Amino acid sequence: GRLREPYGVLGSTLPRRDALSCVCSPGYGRSLRGKCELLREAMPRPIILPATGLYHKGGTVVTFEMPEFTAEGEWLAKVHYTTSNDDQETEPSCSTSRAFEDIPQIREELTIYAKHTLTVCAVLCHPAHHGSVKNCKTFTGNDYLQEPKCVATGTWSTSEEAAYALNVTISIVTPLEPDATIYYKIGDQAEVQSNEDFVISQQGETVVKARATKVGFEDSATTTCETYKVDGPARISVGLIWQGAQQVGGYSTAERAFLVRRGISALSFKLEGIVPAGLQLAPSVKLQYRETRWPASQREVVTPGPWITSQLDTAISLDISPTVTTILHLEWQAKEAGYVWSGIFGIRLLLVASRTPPPTITADLLEPWKVGETWAAGPKRTSALEQVHRIKLAPTT
Repeated sequence: GRLREPYGVLGSTLPRRDALSCVCSPGYGRSLRGKCELLREAMPRPIILPATGLYHKGGTVVTFEMPEFTAEGEWLAKVHYTTSNDDQETEPSCSTSRAFEDIPQIREELTIYAKHTLTVCAVLCHPAHHGSVKNCKTFTGNDYLQEPKCVATGTWSTSEEAAYALNVTISIVTPLEPDATIYYKIGDQAEVQSNEDFVISQQGETVVKARATKVGFEDSATTTCETYKVDGPARISVGLIWQGAQQVGGYSTAERAFLVRRGISALSFKLEGIVPAGLQLAPSVKLQYRETRWPASQREVVTPGPWITSQLDTAISLDISPTVTTILHLEWQAKEAGYVWSGIFGIRLLLVASRTPPPTITADLLEPWKVGETWAAGPKRTSALEQVHRIKLAPTT
């Protein structure tokens, strides 16, 4: 017999594909009551996340978000998608494409890998509505950016300590990606974005940290370049204090040197450090002195002697027993910890010879030998042996 509406009977003209199927005809969808009805308006496009940006961190997983919509049985709405990883890339479809589920297999399909590009297209489907217009987004996985390197340029304050004199210039580079953007931080100061070199002139130790960014790359890790130590301007002056009896007398303008008194076999002195009033001398002070000697008659420039390490307020003795009148150029310098070397201080001394060297003795024949003469026995040898010799005493000065 006939069935009551809405179920119909075999051969029914209701909007089903055929009388023996529960599948609705094209253009129809099943309502919650199970009735095939005309499909309603299209669903809105699904939202693909991440919503912005082309480049993303490798390992990021693409996901979907439902837009706002009104439909009978909202829980029936599903996102169907395709990706560029599919063997045959096709348009997303409510009937043939995969429905999104938060399961490991699908998460793997939607993962953005480093240095790879992934295109995702999706539609939002509902049994009682037309599918949405497709939404497509392309993502590229970031490459990994190497940490920046720091290059320091400056003059070492001393050869023993890793400290720069007065300042140091820092260059921060990314060798593999020279056009990357550099961010650096000096000590506790705010971070600065700049690819230009910069100078550190602050006395003491300064820590520099840096990182780099570039479109299409993951931000580099923050690297601590180095702890840079800078020595400040010199403060110390060093004075020479003679020890014992007065050792230095007048001044020779010709030699531009102070005259050392006669009868002194050694010079004895101390070097004393002085800083401006109100300041304390650093607990650690290095001291060096050197001596250079040359005959007063020699006007050529001579090579200075080597530096000799000493200490402040410590007696220093120099032997002075010249056999010829000599110029002694005495120089010294000092360095406080945390400061550069002082200027070179010095004094020129004139050492007058303490005694005259022995004269040169020569003997000459009154009658010189002649060519062809020999020392063979005979009257000529006898005559030569009986000759008187003239003795000459030649002074050295």
